[in-house]
Amino acid sequence: VRDVATRFARNPVGIIDGNEPFVRSPQRVEGTRLRFFGSVSEGMRLHLLEATHIVADTRDTVEHARARGPVSAIVNFHSAQRTLELERTHQTDAYARIFAKNPTIGFGTYGEQYIGHVNQTSTMLVLR
Repeated sequence: VRDVATRFARNPVGIIDGNEPFVRSPQRVEGTRLRFFGSVSEGMRLHLLEATHIVADTRDTVEHARARGPVSAIVNFHSAQRTLELERTHQTDAYARIFAKNPTIGFGTYGEQYIGHVNQTSTMLVLR
């Protein structure tokens, strides 16, 4: 129970809409219950997910955008849970280097709204 945050960082739970996973991050343990940052309704089906590599996945996404044409700037919003994972795994500098080629602005969020509150997300706006 004490290491629930670490376990869910590696294997988060979430809902599946179509083929897309939407993470529901646990906030804290209360006795035998978990309190989540995002909404988890009674009867909601949660799936055990597998975390991927934040830095590699983000780099691939940004490089894909660059391959489609010149990028003049990037607006990047990513959730606090991603920030904590980057810090926990000592990858903050590697993540920042992804954006070094372009002016970038953004900030950490507490998640997004889509099918309820979603955590461990990154939303970017690429300006051409």
